[in-house]
Amino acid sequence: MHKQRLAVIIAAGLGLIATFLPWVSVSMGMFGNYTVSGISIWPGMLTFLACAAAGVFAFLGDDRNTAIESSYVKFVAIAGAVPFLIILLNLLRALGTGGLGIGIWISLLATAAIVVIPFVIKDNGEFEMPTKDSIKDEFNEIKDN
Repeated sequence: MHKQRLAVIIAAGLGLIATFLPWVSVSMGMFGNYTVSGISIWPGMLTFLACAAAGVFAFLGDDRNTAIESSYVKFVAIAGAVPFLIILLNLLRALGTGGLGIGIWISLLATAAIVVIPFVIKDNGEFEMPTKDSIKDEFNEIKDN
């Protein structure tokens, strides 16, 4: 399997697992603390579905030994970007409360990785930091398909 596909599938798998981990810890006063997993709140459910979709789109295609097809890259990027932005907004809103769990942090990193990986791991399997011109070329290629 191509490194790019494998990396997206691993990041999507981490995102799926992270939705079952604690995202928020709520103090219930004399009743103690109550933890909420990501799957029981709507941003977590969206993250679960988006990570599953990103994994499926990374797996689709005729030849799995090549990079993700450009027609699927936009779906992978959207599947990572939407939950990333929602998680980030919820994190910024809840940052002062101090009750954030490990699951929300892993989900944030996993969705960010899903967005970034197709631009960092190139078609030949080499890791390359994107430049302004290479990002522009990638977006033009996506737009043309």
